[in-house]
Amino acid sequence: PPAPSAAAAPASDADMGVGDGVGEGGDARGSAPGDDDAARRLFVGLGPACRAASTMALVGALLKQPFDDVRIACYALLEAACAQPGAWGVRAVLSAPGALEQLTSGADSESTADAKVAKFAVLQAAWAGGGDAAVARLSSVGAGVAARVRERVLAGPYAVRTAAPTVMTEA
Repeated sequence: PPAPSAAAAPASDADMGVGDGVGEGGDARGSAPGDDDAARRLFVGLGPACRAASTMALVGALLKQPFDDVRIACYALLEAACAQPGAWGVRAVLSAPGALEQLTSGADSESTADAKVAKFAVLQAAWAGGGDAAVARLSSVGAGVAARVRERVLAGPYAVRTAAPTVMTEA
């Protein structure tokens, strides 16, 4: 089969459905301008290369599979995207339909410890650094996102959602 063209157009934030990244063109960690372009192109191109509408559509479908190894690999991809300089990775992951709900749903949505830890690592990467920088990065996704991610990170990888207590009285 022919090799993929190295001259493919770089993926833009518009291709991913996200806005301008915080810290693009270099950041406090010392990355040079353009360092995250290759990671962004790879992330954006993965879904279409697998005949999916987008990378997040592909990941969403794979997270529904019953195989822990597949889900853990998906979480590793999402963690790597969220750990990229700027906010493009966090926005690409958390602004996808259903992604925020899936990732903040608690440990009860995964059956193994490894999968729970891998899922939690995505939120840790999104919250990296904490404080104002994390809030700004997560707020670029939408209102209330930073609070939801912070709450889940503070709860830990094994926290489960608890139902509100039901008061029963005799009739």
